[in-house]
Amino acid sequence: MRRKGVSTPVVAVLFIIGILVGAGAIYGLGISPVTPSTTTVAGVGTTSTTTASTTIVSTETGTAAPCFSCLGGINNTMLIGAAQAAGNLTGTFTIGDMQDLTSTLAGQGHDDVATSGFAISDINAWIQTTPLAGKVTFQQSIQDYKQDTPTTLSILNSFLTQGIYITVGPLNSGTALAVLPFANQNHIVMISPSSTSPLAAIPGDYLFRTPPSDNFQGTADANELWQAGATQAVILYRNDGYGQPLANLTGAAFTALGGKVVAMIPYDPTTSNYVPVLGQLDSAYKSAVGAVGAAHVAIYVVSYDEFDEIATQASTNYPDLLSSTLPWFGTDGQGDEAPLVNSTFASVDAQTRLVSSFPGFAGSPLASSICARQLAARSTLCDGYTLGTYDDVWLAALAILYCAPQTHYKAVQDGPCMQAVLPAIAAGFFGSTGVTVLNTAGDRLYASYQFFCIVPGSTSGTAQWIVCGTYNGATETVTWIVKPQGIP
Repeated sequence: MRRKGVSTPVVAVLFIIGILVGAGAIYGLGISPVTPSTTTVAGVGTTSTTTASTTIVSTETGTAAPCFSCLGGINNTMLIGAAQAAGNLTGTFTIGDMQDLTSTLAGQGHDDVATSGFAISDINAWIQTTPLAGKVTFQQSIQDYKQDTPTTLSILNSFLTQGIYITVGPLNSGTALAVLPFANQNHIVMISPSSTSPLAAIPGDYLFRTPPSDNFQGTADANELWQAGATQAVILYRNDGYGQPLANLTGAAFTALGGKVVAMIPYDPTTSNYVPVLGQLDSAYKSAVGAVGAAHVAIYVVSYDEFDEIATQASTNYPDLLSSTLPWFGTDGQGDEAPLVNSTFASVDAQTRLVSSFPGFAGSPLASSICARQLAARSTLCDGYTLGTYDDVWLAALAILYCAPQTHYKAVQDGPCMQAVLPAIAAGFFGSTGVTVLNTAGDRLYASYQFFCIVPGSTSGTAQWIVCGTYNGATETVTWIVKPQGIP
């Protein structure tokens, strides 16, 4: 496919919007804590997982009423510009949506399905207030990519045959990197709300990422450990494109602060037997405790939802690890994941007192509205990745509308055009996570973090996530809202 150009007027409009709205946009503190209700978890309306050849329209049945007035948080100049650029466009556009619904990021995936559905509903509501009313409709094709490369390639190929050239996801960096050559070759734009590996920071490609890179998270996590009193750390990590770079970045930053990493222990992401690596963890931890005392040794785990099995197998084979003086420390791969606090694993995971870092964004009426709708739909805590999914769907829709003149106002998607204009659209877009300004690699430019903690629930054997702290990247300081047990 030959790369098409983008009309000069469109580029000019987008550049001006990006300069005026995006310049100087800095957002910092985490969103306010939301306590999950005790009601039964609801579904997400008529949205469902489908095969790669099926297209569906998401609805919000059973959720709280949308706050359409909150869309003032989404820059009105950007919306007006998109509607004007679309001109006399007619037709239905489908946005791809690749979520993990059955693998180790399924907790996030199901929450993302809800918020992406909210976005589709809100976009279509906004369309009705513009000259495009009755002419343009958006829908999404939700696919379970399972963190599996062949499955993801099959989905992308199906999107290609359907004329879908823009998609939200994949969620994880490993899969995104594996399918990136196919996306680049076929001009399919991928917008990930949660891919953070520095390995995927590639200028000029078709992958855009609205969370900050793990270059920031490694520094945040190292400061978290150091300010908690740790002078030595044992790091257990999944040996893939996500786990290895983040473990290395955190270890290097911790060492630069004056700490010592006594062991770096990788594990195969496909394994289900963690006993051998837990044996290494136990040995290294006890050696460090003997050297500096338990109050100064941190256990840092870079994982996804397999943390459940790691903690369970530790409780059976090395129970002393769960009695560490400092809590276990984790990352965005576990933070706010519903499977870690379900009835099967809540009791064991609560014993670790896990504290996990997570990208945090400025609070806004729009974010509060989405969080309330998610709570009603899923009974789960809102976080930066589910909010990011909402914003990513909007970015995809706006890219489609801005590139409409390139396709003579027909419902045809233009991948090269969307790839070219997306950075300017993101610079001028103010959504639920703030201004989505990207760097030269197409990744989020600014970063701050919050911390999610697992704490016991109101009844025996239960647990829940809370937002327990924040990290200020400018001052490199951790502030605890609720200080985790074991941290002085």
